[in-house]
Amino acid sequence: MTTPSDVVPPTPRSSRRNLLRLAGAAAAGGAAAAVAGSVSSAAADTGYTTGGAIAVGDVVRQQLNGSRETEIGFLFASVSSPMLTSNANSFGAVLGAMALDDLTESAAYFSSDTYRGYGVVSECDADGGTALRATARGTGGVAVLAMGKAAALELQSSDGALPQPPDRSTPHNAGMVSVGPDNSVWYCVANGTPGTWRELAGPGTAGAFHPITPTRVYDSRRAGSTPAGVLATTDGPRTLSIKDGRDLATGNVNATDIVPANASAIAVNVTVTSTVGTSGFLAINPGGTTTVSASTINWSATGLTLANGVILTINPSTRQVTVVPGGAGASCHFILDVTGYWR
Repeated sequence: MTTPSDVVPPTPRSSRRNLLRLAGAAAAGGAAAAVAGSVSSAAADTGYTTGGAIAVGDVVRQQLNGSRETEIGFLFASVSSPMLTSNANSFGAVLGAMALDDLTESAAYFSSDTYRGYGVVSECDADGGTALRATARGTGGVAVLAMGKAAALELQSSDGALPQPPDRSTPHNAGMVSVGPDNSVWYCVANGTPGTWRELAGPGTAGAFHPITPTRVYDSRRAGSTPAGVLATTDGPRTLSIKDGRDLATGNVNATDIVPANASAIAVNVTVTSTVGTSGFLAINPGGTTTVSASTINWSATGLTLANGVILTINPSTRQVTVVPGGAGASCHFILDVTGYWR
C-alpha cells in the first residue's frame, strides 16, 4: 500500500514548462547552429514575433507549447535575413522550421535507423483535423518524399505550369504519385523520362466501381415511374431519375439513393418491350443531353422484347439520364435495371 510519505508531489505546471523551455531552447540552439554551419557562436533566442527579421542560426521562440492561430512555439531558422513571408504564420504550431537559402536543402530532417522505426509520427485526435499537411508551392515541387526498401513514394504537386505527368520532359521514378494541372492524380509504374504513368483519379475519370444487387430504377409501364407511358419518336427526349430503386409492380420508390450523389456512370440492363416499327432505337445520354451520337439499343420489328447490358454516363449532380427515341414511326416501353455505379 502507498503511504503519504511515498507519494512524490507533482511538478507544478509552471516548473515543468520552465524545464521544457530550457531543454527545448538548448536543443534548438544546437540544431540551428549545426544547420547554419558558418555560425560558430550559439544561436540566439530572439523572442521572435510574427513579421520580425531572422538571422542565420537564430532559434526563434514565441510560446512554449500551443500557439494561437498565427503563432509558432519554436522556430528553427536557416535563412539569410528575410522576413517570415511563408504561409506558416497562418497556422498555429508547436514547432516550425524554415529553409529559405542555400545553406541547407531541408527545413527539418527526421530519421529512424531501427527496424520498423518511424522518422515522423503525426497524430490528430480532433474530428476533421489533419495529422499531416504538406504543401509544395514551387513548380514541380515535392510535397512529401518517402523512401522504403521496396519502393519510393513521392507526392508531387503542380501549380499549373507543368503539363500532365505523361507529357513532361523530366525524369521520374516508379512509385511517384503526382497531381496534374487539372487536379488529376497519377502514379508512375516505371522509371524513365518522363516515366510510365497511370491515371488514378481526376475530374475526367469515373472512379471506383461499386456493384449492387440488381435494382429496377425505371419502368415506363408502371404509373409510379414518372414520367410513365410509351415513348414514341414523336414525343421527343424523356429525362428521368435513376437514383432510387422502384417496386416491380407499381413503380413506386422503395429504396432511396441506390445510385448516390456524384456517381458518374452506371452499369445497367436496358430492356425495350412492346416495340413498334422496323428501325427503332433508344439513345440514353447523361441527363440534359439530347444530341444522339450512338444508339443504346435497337429493334427491327414490332412486338419485340429485347435487352442490352450497357454502361451509361449520367448527370452526376441530378442523377438523371435523357432517353432519346429514334426511327420512323417507332415507339416502345422501356425498363432500366441498375447493377452498379462508378464514383
